[in-house]
Amino acid sequence: DQVVAHARGPALTPVPEPVDVCRVVRVAVDVVARAIPRAPSIALDLPTLPPIRTDERLLALLAMYVVRDVVEATVVTRDAAVDVTARPERRGDGVEIMVAGRGCRSGGGRLGLGIGLARDLAAALRGDVEVVSSNEDSIVVLIRVPTMP
Repeated sequence: DQVVAHARGPALTPVPEPVDVCRVVRVAVDVVARAIPRAPSIALDLPTLPPIRTDERLLALLAMYVVRDVVEATVVTRDAAVDVTARPERRGDGVEIMVAGRGCRSGGGRLGLGIGLARDLAAALRGDVEVVSSNEDSIVVLIRVPTMP
């Protein structure tokens, strides 16, 4: 138990503030696209959303980990692409961010270690990360982040 606690590191303590989620996601996608030179095309559908109270730093890391894992699971082909969308959360006053990749590597779309880290970050923000689908052709990951008090 002590080894696991040490490996996880210190507890993530969010500092809520009003955050423009779409701006944070745009920056995260830009960082990933620059870090992976052979990344497939990444399309953004980020409408104007009202700010939510959350921790901007943790949200940025969360978005980068998920986008990076989905981008790395795709192969650069004519049909490969990654779509990133954001919308108001259906069941609350937070947001949902969907990251979908088409044109996955042979053997199915496998996500890396980033998805586990993303789940820890989402939990710290009182949200979650769900792999909606993962098959030989595509991967869809849904991030839900509620507004914090």
